[in-house]
Amino acid sequence: MRRYIFNIFKLCILFLCCTLLFYLALRAIHYEYDYYHRYDEPEGTAVKVFLEEHDIIDHLYDFLRIGE
Repeated sequence: MRRYIFNIFKLCILFLCCTLLFYLALRAIHYEYDYYHRYDEPEGTAVKVFLEEHDIIDHLYDFLRIGE
């Protein structure tokens, strides 16, 4: 009986250690990507996607015509 309780205790400790390691890994990944600036101005020879302004009628026409 004592051996059975000791094995359960070891399993609980192992589970807690693995959970803590997983949690710390997720926090490290979150910290890495938290300061990643996704919306910075592109550098180099980037080209604007839309070169001209469209009004709501043009967008509605495109939506009805091609379903986008």
